[in-house]
Amino acid sequence: GPAVSRRLTLPAVAFVLVAAPAVSAPKLKDKEPQYLHPIRVGARKVYLDGDVEKTFVVTRSEAKDGMVVVTLCEIVDGKEIEAQIIHVSEKGLFRASILTNNLAEPQCLVKLPLTKGEEWTFDLGPAYTDSGTLKFVGRERVEVPAGTFDAIRIEQTSRTGTATFWFAENAGLVKSNYLGTERVLKSISTGK
Repeated sequence: GPAVSRRLTLPAVAFVLVAAPAVSAPKLKDKEPQYLHPIRVGARKVYLDGDVEKTFVVTRSEAKDGMVVVTLCEIVDGKEIEAQIIHVSEKGLFRASILTNNLAEPQCLVKLPLTKGEEWTFDLGPAYTDSGTLKFVGRERVEVPAGTFDAIRIEQTSRTGTATFWFAENAGLVKSNYLGTERVLKSISTGK
């Protein structure tokens, strides 16, 4: 399909979707999640890394070869800096680049269909010199400032240490603990 690209301008009034209490949180239950990352241009996620706020926005989204290729930029000093390119498909959630460095092979962050206890390997290549395994541990209810989410828990063991990631349908990463730093989703808007 044709590429959809739109530069984000700061609207006069920003709409921020904050998830309601747990009773109305999206339920993953036993069905496969449709998307484990926002795919609409303009979708905005604000995280807290400890006390530091970081904002990310989807600046490009393109259907290609059975997946959606999403460009995610971090907003730094009012400028969009490419942070990652993410592939979203029925096979899972994959990271294809970090900053502007393409990975030799996209890193599978979540493998679909979900099989509890399943492990898979990754190798970020020479630019990042990290490799290891990821494992689907199960589904958990996760409470973060943006709301309560039914999430998929993934544990990573690598050369640099251990990490735990929680991904939720349509929101993507809602919480992580990586090398002792906790990142939580503060707010999310899903774009237009």
